[in-house]
Amino acid sequence: MAKEHKLNTELISSASLLANIYRIQKNIDSAFYYYELENQYKQREEEELKKSELSVVKAQIAFDNLQHSLILAQASVNREKVFAMLYWWLFCCLPSLCCFYTIKKNP
Repeated sequence: MAKEHKLNTELISSASLLANIYRIQKNIDSAFYYYELENQYKQREEEELKKSELSVVKAQIAFDNLQHSLILAQASVNREKVFAMLYWWLFCCLPSLCCFYTIKKNP
């Protein structure tokens, strides 16, 4: 990408220089041709820049979506842990505490 940008910059500069040389020489057809070529190279560079910026925005959106999914997954895992601890407490600890309390109360 950097090499392509440098090449486009050199092409724009060269076309501009040739357009100016031909304009000074009053060779209007050639000056106009290189002026148009310079503008084509500039448009191509602007399009590439827009594509690059769009790619960056798409990558940022994808990252944000991934981060959101991770947060949702972590919340789901935490909720499952809470339910597992609650289940363990209700069905494992609580019955044995009730039995222990009943035994102590009725000796």
